[in-house]
Amino acid sequence: MSGIKRFFCKHRLLFGVWAFMVAYNVLILWDGKLPQVNEITYSFYAVDYSLGFCSRMLAGTVYSLLVGVYSKTAVNIYLTVLYLLFYLLLAYLAEKFLLAFPDYKAERTILAVLFLTGPFSIPMLTKQFGMLDFHWAFLFFLSVLLLKNRYLRFVVPVFVVLMIMTHFAALICFVAALLLIILLYYSMSEEKRDRISFLILFTVCLVLGTGLTLYFILGDKNNIAVTLDEFERVVTGERSAYAHYFTYYFYDYIPADADFFVERYSGIDNSSAGLISSLFRQMQITFSSGISNRFFVANLFALPLQAFLFRFLFSYIKRESVFFKRLLTVAAAALSLVVEAVGFLFSTDNTRWLGHSCIILMVWFFLVMYYEYREGIERLKAVFSSAGYWLVVIVLFFYAGAVADPYTVPLQQQL
Repeated sequence: MSGIKRFFCKHRLLFGVWAFMVAYNVLILWDGKLPQVNEITYSFYAVDYSLGFCSRMLAGTVYSLLVGVYSKTAVNIYLTVLYLLFYLLLAYLAEKFLLAFPDYKAERTILAVLFLTGPFSIPMLTKQFGMLDFHWAFLFFLSVLLLKNRYLRFVVPVFVVLMIMTHFAALICFVAALLLIILLYYSMSEEKRDRISFLILFTVCLVLGTGLTLYFILGDKNNIAVTLDEFERVVTGERSAYAHYFTYYFYDYIPADADFFVERYSGIDNSSAGLISSLFRQMQITFSSGISNRFFVANLFALPLQAFLFRFLFSYIKRESVFFKRLLTVAAAALSLVVEAVGFLFSTDNTRWLGHSCIILMVWFFLVMYYEYREGIERLKAVFSSAGYWLVVIVLFFYAGAVADPYTVPLQQQL
């Protein structure tokens, strides 16, 4: 048997999961078509640091360095490669989890499908092709993978910085989750050297993430390096992109023909500086939009998944004898609720934040089961057996087929 064939046989689970994810995304999320950016997601790749060192511009800067061709076709090809790599990363992590439970094939498969499909998990990141949150998730899962490597883990602070540079809101979402995971690895480490390295890593990530976030919140607009006319000339004229998302944020400018932005942001003062004023302004935008009721509908559909995960985590807390590990699990559960609340209070795209909340909860669920609570699979087997596996499969089938747009108002309705 050749080396390549042996490699594929050894990692048949990895490639099977990867193929499943690709097929699922094409057939379910993208309606059997090749994925394409829309007007707003394309604009994320039409800005770069030549216009100013600002948050939200990292994705466009990387694209400019690697490709630099400004057309939707070029961006679609570039992003397709990134997504395929992202699915490969997730498939590798899934393979490690699946191989850890060789005697529970039905249970581990159900859990993998629960994570890789459905309206409030990974598909939330890929439904809108090219959304900035996808880059958060890519860096987050790559960080989770590297944390177990004694040397590569020190690359993680760089990824934290890149997440904040993608959009500083990462601090209260995936960066916060990553900090808790670092502490979890610290609590599991038996060697003093590893414990010290995780403490150093936690401190560096916390300082860099918090400091850079405050820098962007308080001074992002001051970093813009061009006038409004020059910005529109480059983004709209040279790169044929939709500029209103950025002109509102950086210049407090909404053209009269930008119907969606006029409707959502009209009368909202975007010129005040400072953290507190920014938070109150964002709350004003959120509740003046009149779409917060959609959050409650989305939350109702997410409730069974959340209840399932909370029940498992609290069973682990009752079993765990180390107080610090129990505390970390409570903190992870609380973080998921905080992320959900942030979406309700400060974002008109609140269903997107609900998805992030569920992803954080599920990641902690898998980490706890993999490292700390292997016997938890027996509890899940009892639950599935009690409900009936046929019923579980039917529910999972409809769950996997449900798709939630991460944006409360779908982008195609905004333009």
